[in-house]
Amino acid sequence: MLLGQHFLLNTKVADKIVESLELKNTDIVLEIGPGKGILTERIINKVKTLIAVEIDKNLCEFLKNKFNNIKNIKIINADFLKYDLSKFKSKIKIVGNIPYAITSEILDKIFSTAFSCWEVCVLMVQKEVAEKLVAKPKEKMFSKLTLKTNFYTKTELLFDVSKRCFVPQPKVNSAVVKFLPNNEFANFKYQKLLFRILDIAFTYKRKFLINSLNLGLNLNKEEIKKILVNSGIKPDERAEDVDIYGYIKLAEKLSVFIN
Repeated sequence: MLLGQHFLLNTKVADKIVESLELKNTDIVLEIGPGKGILTERIINKVKTLIAVEIDKNLCEFLKNKFNNIKNIKIINADFLKYDLSKFKSKIKIVGNIPYAITSEILDKIFSTAFSCWEVCVLMVQKEVAEKLVAKPKEKMFSKLTLKTNFYTKTELLFDVSKRCFVPQPKVNSAVVKFLPNNEFANFKYQKLLFRILDIAFTYKRKFLINSLNLGLNLNKEEIKKILVNSGIKPDERAEDVDIYGYIKLAEKLSVFIN
């Protein structure tokens, strides 16, 4: 068992996860870290092709034996983080009970391919991470991760999952989150600047935005104040007070001043 993987045993939870994918017989599904196949066995009869990407060689052998007579499954011994999602001719669906130790890296890959490679993604993540993904401005869990999630995806926390549903039992509870690509921002021109602004804002998150941007950008406070107001942001708001639309407007306004 690699990367602190915990195997889901609860069949009702597995059923709900698969149901949330809204599978069709024309779908191509990629499963991240299938483990012992509790989701796999519920998907294979509903789709055109299931690609199970498992990093653990022993688990791959287990899965190959378990699904030996199934034609529409491909079991691949590989690291999902290195697996090329652009090879598919049509958009795929992604599902996984992902290792919590590499949640951040997996989310980065999911987000970076949201506009090009997949149409639905359902992941089991740590409950605290799920709360950050769907948090609202001014809430305790609202963070840079929330805003990055909002830029790339439309996200819904579907349901919580008790730690007692896994073997070995993890220390924390989990939650299942559903992502859809947020095509509203697919052609946004200032993505690099947007994420630079988010880095600055949350590096100095206890400061007002007028002060954090003054520290992080080579612009005077009066200029920043005008830009904030023109973006619909109050100068005395902090990083966690502004939603993705506010930051989008801010990036557009700042693009005139910053290369």
